Amino acid sequence: MKTDWLMASWQADGWCQQPVMARGAEFGDGLFETLRINAQGEIPLWSLHRQRLAEGLVKLNLPIDSLSIIDRAINQLLSTQLMTVVAPQHTYGWQVKLLVERAANVTSQMPVRGYAYHTDQAVVLSVVIRPAPGFLPVEQGMTVGVSPVVLSQQPLLAGIKHLNRLEQVLARQQFAEDWQECLMLNPQGDVIEGCMSNLYILENQQLITPLLDQAGVEGVARRWLFEQAESLGLSITQGVIDLARVRQADGVLYSNTLNGFSWVERLEKEHFSLSSCEKTQRVCATIQTAFIQTLCGTLCKTS
Repeated sequence: MKTDWLMASWQADGWCQQPVMARGAEFGDGLFETLRINAQGEIPLWSLHRQRLAEGLVKLNLPIDSLSIIDRAINQLLSTQLMTVVAPQHTYGWQVKLLVERAANVTSQMPVRGYAYHTDQAVVLSVVIRPAPGFLPVEQGMTVGVSPVVLSQQPLLAGIKHLNRLEQVLARQQFAEDWQECLMLNPQGDVIEGCMSNLYILENQQLITPLLDQAGVEGVARRWLFEQAESLGLSITQGVIDLARVRQADGVLYSNTLNGFSWVERLEKEHFSLSSCEKTQRVCATIQTAFIQTLCGTLCKTS
């Protein structure tokens, strides 16, 4: 029998629908990844998700064997086709939210209270499986705004996708009715990312994306673009981008794993010029076509 979604946890080398005690809900002590599994039961971007997970495991001092446990769990998820219990939409496959948390303190042989933990507290894995959405069409540009929520700076956590997402929750609630995304700034007024996406500006035929050494999430689509840019005939680099530079840019793009790549037609009340929009749309179409091809070959199209 098909269902609209499924939640499962990894226990004793197998997936089951029983919850496990963990520190994610208590302290946000963990990581997550949003995966796309295509209709063929593959995760084409798994190596990039795994790369970011490895960085996060080190930063949060999670057990050294955590990555091998994650590998086993993902391999079994795919081999048993657990996700097929959830009915996919068209040919887009499934989206899987993978949560990697530190086990609850009571699981330790030397339990402690509060924020403290012992190194014998293993990782707890769980997944939430839903039908994957279609990719955003490149024909239409987005309207975005500047978020009033300022991102805090914490270099120890910058880049990884940890479970503390309250800044994004607050930012999403501040969207105007016509916004599809926003620009989130740091305390110095530099642009770091969107609420749900990484951001790029187009300047003189080059893509520039913000440095993420103090804040922000280093997205998997962003990592993919750095790997593929040369083969797509594009140049990409990192830099410091303030709001004035965004407004003066030839164009603005966003990316995340679920939507792919999209472009901006209007920043608050200010429209980019027609020539800028045409140029940015062409660049976005080139990237989005290749991204969709990477994820699901010729089976998927934009929504």
